[in-house]
Amino acid sequence: MQTTSTPQSPIPLDRLRQFFAERGATAYLVGGFVRDLLAERPTLDVDLAVDGDALALASALADALVGSFVVLDEARGVGRVVLPPQSDAPSHHRHDHAFIDIARLRGGGIDQDLALRDFTVNALAVDLAQAVGDPHAWPIRDPFRGRADLEARLLRAVSATAFQDDPIRPLRAVRFVAQLDLRLEPSTERLLRQDGHLVTRVSPERCREEFLKTLALPRAAQNLRLMDTAGILTALFPELESGRGVEQPREHYWDVFTHHLEATARMEEILSADQRAELPALRSVPWQPWLNEHFRQELGDGQTRATFLKLTALLHDVGKPQTKTITPDLRIRFLGHAEQGAELAAAALRRLRCSEHVVRYVQTIIANHLRPNQMAQPGQWPTKRAIYRFYRDVGDAGVDTVYHCLADYLAARGPWLRQEEWEQQCALMAHILPPEAQTTTPAAPKLVDGNDLQELFGLAPGPGFRALLEAVREAQAVGEITSREEALALLQTLVAEREGAAGKAS
Repeated sequence: MQTTSTPQSPIPLDRLRQFFAERGATAYLVGGFVRDLLAERPTLDVDLAVDGDALALASALADALVGSFVVLDEARGVGRVVLPPQSDAPSHHRHDHAFIDIARLRGGGIDQDLALRDFTVNALAVDLAQAVGDPHAWPIRDPFRGRADLEARLLRAVSATAFQDDPIRPLRAVRFVAQLDLRLEPSTERLLRQDGHLVTRVSPERCREEFLKTLALPRAAQNLRLMDTAGILTALFPELESGRGVEQPREHYWDVFTHHLEATARMEEILSADQRAELPALRSVPWQPWLNEHFRQELGDGQTRATFLKLTALLHDVGKPQTKTITPDLRIRFLGHAEQGAELAAAALRRLRCSEHVVRYVQTIIANHLRPNQMAQPGQWPTKRAIYRFYRDVGDAGVDTVYHCLADYLAARGPWLRQEEWEQQCALMAHILPPEAQTTTPAAPKLVDGNDLQELFGLAPGPGFRALLEAVREAQAVGEITSREEALALLQTLVAEREGAAGKAS
């Protein structure tokens, strides 16, 4: 009896064969699923092309497999079945959802359908009824020699109009090069440079999804440089273009544009356990076990904090070109660039239809990315009060802002990095970091509240309430007070000072 799935995928192929056979429908496994099985890559995504009503079949399959049904493209007849995590799946897939995308055959037959696909390594198909046993022995339809390109590690466009036919494909080309460790075939590379800018014709949602998938992959800076040579990067983020060639102060090795790419690369390295172990400079980076899970948390739009920290690094200095000034003594200044950069980055992410939570997260880090180094005079440690106010103001983005600051420092110095100064920087950031995950630290008990201000001090509710209570919370957080009695004494002093100031003003 055949197994229900392959070692690379938990998808029950035998149940799929039975489902379509019972309905007299011909279904083909196509594209990435076939490619990944041949490359022995784990996969949770199955693509099927069918000769019937794809949406109706997808809906019925969702019922049969106890999954959920989603319409992906009603006009093109594309539906998705989402399967819940399977306890008997291979360990690397046990906690993940699986997806089965079902599309109507295009062009009248499977060979015509394959001719309309993007790359030869994706223009592969096998009749589901014949997909039995070892995938390497399947009778695969391969009219464009995709298997040979896969073995040669080449990414080749199916046709000269592949990118024009669907302008999201230039972005997909970059992702496949990175994800599958392929090289661009020369004529495809020329097409990419010729047509990469067409990506702006695609819906913002598709651009966002494809770009973030690529950014999540390793070697982010290399992938971004490929996007740049193809005109994709500044087509998506025109805010970056004005930084090209903009000179920075002497502590910076690169111009603003290159600094963005380098900061993204350094951010990726800092978050990688392997890189922290292998690269000598990164052994000084402060790290605690809870941070591993912290940066794996999904933040929004299907991506993690780690991915959005790389995005933040890519955009963090977009406010520099328009704020650049040169003082009479020829010193370069970018006064206000963090605040302006935060607004520009937020506008860029809203243009790509990122979730508002993600927009606020990136905006907060960029607006505050200089702050960790400005919390104390040079050579001094930030006080508990300064650290408290930092986390109070930046909230959930506080830890992430600290790590952005480390990546920014490395990307500024580049080859000019001095180990002793870098170790001091790491020690400063370690001093600012909380001892454990902020999300799991229990809140300190509330010592006083608004009722006390009304009943004990006779104050009417108003804007001053918040300032008084926050002053108490801050004093409690830095250890100046620990009891209700001490909190009430502090309030008495604060109220008296406020009344005294009001009397002088009158």
